[in-house]
Amino acid sequence: MRKAWFFIALMALPSITPASVTKPSTPIATDSMTIIREKLEDAVTLQERGNSTASMALLQEILQSPTFAKLSSKEQRAAILLGAVINYQQGDYKTARNFLVKATSGPSKPPAWLARMDASYRIHDYRDAALCIAVIARQWPNELGGISDNTLYLIKHELDSADASNDELAFLEALFDAHWSAENGDSSRLWLELTRLLIDRGAMAKARIVARSIHSVRSTIAMRVDKRFDIITHSIDDSLDIDRVANDAIQQAEAFSRDHPDKLAPLVHLQELLNGSLQYARVIAIADDINAKVAGGKGPNLYRDFKEQYVWMLGQRGKALEGQGQWDEAVAQLANAAQRTEYGAVTQAIDLANLDANLLHPKEALEALTTADSPAKSGRTSSYGRMQQERILLKIAIQQKDNEAIATHMAYLRNNRDQAIGEWEDALLMTGDEDAAADLLIERLHSVRWRNDALLEMQNYADTPLTPFYQGIKKHWKNVIQQPKVLEAANKVGRIESFHLAG
Repeated sequence: MRKAWFFIALMALPSITPASVTKPSTPIATDSMTIIREKLEDAVTLQERGNSTASMALLQEILQSPTFAKLSSKEQRAAILLGAVINYQQGDYKTARNFLVKATSGPSKPPAWLARMDASYRIHDYRDAALCIAVIARQWPNELGGISDNTLYLIKHELDSADASNDELAFLEALFDAHWSAENGDSSRLWLELTRLLIDRGAMAKARIVARSIHSVRSTIAMRVDKRFDIITHSIDDSLDIDRVANDAIQQAEAFSRDHPDKLAPLVHLQELLNGSLQYARVIAIADDINAKVAGGKGPNLYRDFKEQYVWMLGQRGKALEGQGQWDEAVAQLANAAQRTEYGAVTQAIDLANLDANLLHPKEALEALTTADSPAKSGRTSSYGRMQQERILLKIAIQQKDNEAIATHMAYLRNNRDQAIGEWEDALLMTGDEDAAADLLIERLHSVRWRNDALLEMQNYADTPLTPFYQGIKKHWKNVIQQPKVLEAANKVGRIESFHLAG
């Protein structure tokens, strides 16, 4: 998130001031009312002075007092929010969230809901985090700007992994109705999933409206090859010509980046589209131009989102170098990105470890994973990121012929496969178990939530340079998708086509 929860909460607490808990002007208050108001005032003062322990002890007395119920709703809410602030500062996010649930049970303001969302996110209660975002989107859509795209995407992924389709539908529909837009100008990733959920519920009119907001190449391919979308795609005026969509998407991204010269996110998105269209030289040129501009520490002055987005720009440059088969240069680029401390540096460290493992450098891959788990980046790896790490550790174990480690990592990937089913598919391919991989692929094709990704993986994409380790995986994959039972399952629910794009 762009803002620390604590400071958002403080903005919501004008009621937690000594002036808000002074004696009333009329003589109706009993002595006990006066005492509890004075205690609340003292608790606030103690918190302001940094004595959270004493403040919390006094607050507990207030909350347990029979007189607490006689305070005004404003004063009660002030006490409850104070409890949330204290517990959050102490790292007890679960208790902080409990206070915030109470604080938002009646009339409340956006900061309280943002605070509750953040606390729920930190304790991995993604359903409640999604509920909070839906409320914010419905009532205060302008406040969505304080929530990062990465937060929204991760919540969507976790809801999908938990098969919480009703929560996911409410969450996505609220964002769409609020006219939310991703920082890079392309929200297709979320709208594709919303379209699918609406189709599943028979809401075809709304599904068609949402589908018309999908402009990315990958999402358009997803609709084109998945027969579930046929019921709406035939009525969409725009063609599903992928080459045209790819060109249009790049032109729109170029225009969006020109309209937002003070932001890196649109340029990173443009890099991503160019990488997908095999235009690697342009990706590198964009990155080199940015690097020249930000030299000497000028980045934060030139780009408002430099701290959040610069590391992703470096990562896209690394992917372009991989696309050209420049392995050493790609390793150096990803190593540079992984050394940074931003959230995205964790992803770059994982990508670096994966590339090292694919290049048959297990020692270097393990060192990169250690970087991803360094104290400076601790607590930032999602369940999906953990599955990625386990898959890389499996690669390392295979190369080192460590059977015990292979069994350990296979067990983790198997037991947590719902968190990232594609990672489990890769694990089976890495160990050469083509029959199990085929059965899993069929299971994915039969699954409502896994089918689309499975179909996307089965498409024929342009040939690009392959690392030594991945060459073996590719052979197993081709054998799997050519099995008659797999082709039969795929043809029932989708179609296989060829695209001149990166896979």
